[in-house]
Amino acid sequence: MEKPVSGKPPSKEEILLEWFLADSKEIVTELKEAVASATAVRESVIEAAGNLGLTVGTAQEELVHAHRALVEVIREAESKQRSSMDRFHQQSRKSVEGVVTRCLIIAGVCAGMGGAIGGAVAAFFLR
Repeated sequence: MEKPVSGKPPSKEEILLEWFLADSKEIVTELKEAVASATAVRESVIEAAGNLGLTVGTAQEELVHAHRALVEVIREAESKQRSSMDRFHQQSRKSVEGVVTRCLIIAGVCAGMGGAIGGAVAAFFLR
């Protein structure tokens, strides 16, 4: 409100109205600042939610790729393990067959030598 042009002091109503309007202007200014701040926070939250969605999506894609790579590595390791176990079994069979063959040869030679010695001893005593 404007101050009265005449020299008389303002009335109580005018003083209260001026006081109320001044307070309401301050309140309106504070509310505008609060709304602007809330809008900024809202935009920040929306942006963060969007970024979080992208981050989660990217992380999920990376996890899927890592899982597929891990499965492939495990399959390859299993295949190599199977082939190495097959080779081990084949080599162990060959080794066992070689040992058995040598033992049979040694047993045959020993039996032949024993028979020959026994025959010679028997022939020596029987003469």
